[in-house]
Amino acid sequence: MVAQRVAMKLRNELPNITGTIKNVTNNQVYVNVGKNKGIKKGMRFVIIETSAIKDELSGEILDQDITVIGEAKITKVMKNLSKAIVKNKNPLKKIEALHQVKTR
Repeated sequence: MVAQRVAMKLRNELPNITGTIKNVTNNQVYVNVGKNKGIKKGMRFVIIETSAIKDELSGEILDQDITVIGEAKITKVMKNLSKAIVKNKNPLKKIEALHQVKTR
């Protein structure tokens, strides 16, 4: 019983949310998820880049290669949008609009 309540509380406090970067300005990013999805100020996003691994003959997607290119901390939350500051990033990869984010 106690473990279930703790798990439920953690799920509510730290929801697993995925979004997309809509704009990048210097070390700030704007993401298309906000209060409507449960985002809260102070939460962290992992910024990822995905690329499909396809079968060359059939074109079927077999898997996805995921590369973490940075981490950002939410500083402002609006209804459908969040603003975050990029804390650390992969020096080999540039953070751009349309990169995906996932809560940590």
